[in-house]
Amino acid sequence: MKYQQRFNIPNTGIEALTKFIHSLLKYFKINEADMLPASMHTVKSSLGILTKYKKYVSCPKYHKLYNPLEIKEYKENDQPVCKRCIYVEFPNHRLMIKQLQCHEPLAELINTKEGALL
Repeated sequence: MKYQQRFNIPNTGIEALTKFIHSLLKYFKINEADMLPASMHTVKSSLGILTKYKKYVSCPKYHKLYNPLEIKEYKENDQPVCKRCIYVEFPNHRLMIKQLQCHEPLAELINTKEGALL
């Protein structure tokens, strides 16, 4: 996996390389070919490597990323409120109208009998 990180190779490239080596060993009838995994999924599962994903909330207009906990736990006056995007496209523009924040809602506020949900 360090080789993959060092040379910035995507999983599909490593998987293609693994399949190529597997087929090359089979072509030359090398007995160890069956021991070599044929896919990245098999390699990762046999080594016990889990793929971890990070979740983000993105602004629908400018695609700025936010931490989901920051959005979920956002409150104003101890009331859950839908947080809005604070991205400024041109922060150093000389016209003030170009320096406005995005203000797109980052979640949808749903009112229920138990309270508000994001």
